[in-house]
Amino acid sequence: MIGDSSFTWDNLLPYFKKSMSFTPPNLQKLGPNVNVPFDPTVFSPSGGPLHVSYSNYYQPISPYSIKAFESLGLHSIDGFNSGELIGWSHITTTIDPRAETRDSAETSFLQSAIQGPTKLQIYKQTLAKKIIFNSQKRAIGVQVTTDGITYTLSAAKEVIVATGVVSVLSTKQKIYF
Repeated sequence: MIGDSSFTWDNLLPYFKKSMSFTPPNLQKLGPNVNVPFDPTVFSPSGGPLHVSYSNYYQPISPYSIKAFESLGLHSIDGFNSGELIGWSHITTTIDPRAETRDSAETSFLQSAIQGPTKLQIYKQTLAKKIIFNSQKRAIGVQVTTDGITYTLSAAKEVIVATGVVSVLSTKQKIYF
């Protein structure tokens, strides 16, 4: 713990809410006698580029799973997105309901940025090796390697470090992935 409270649940929740566009479950496609309880208030009505919904397929094992959960004393809750975790619920997934395909950081955020008004520069097959700091211990760039060539990307404003497939270096004019 470094005393930085900026990454708490309460501080990050508004960003999660505004990044997702929620579509309620399509009960007609799920069939008769299927109920999917959910709480629409945990999602922002304005939404964002990442599609979140429920599958339009009901697993044949689902009724038996529900009976098993209930026999253990667990009750149905209105989804796990509210932060309530004790109970059982159907799970939201990142599904684009228009095409019923998986949505991801690439299909929602990256494609929106590429097609939008931003000037986006993409560095494919590039590995971030080291964060560069100035004498005031402020991150000013990232040393990267592409095809065996090492070079530095410098930031005019800030360096944003992310783990996983997509890492971001932000400047005033460009965003580097």
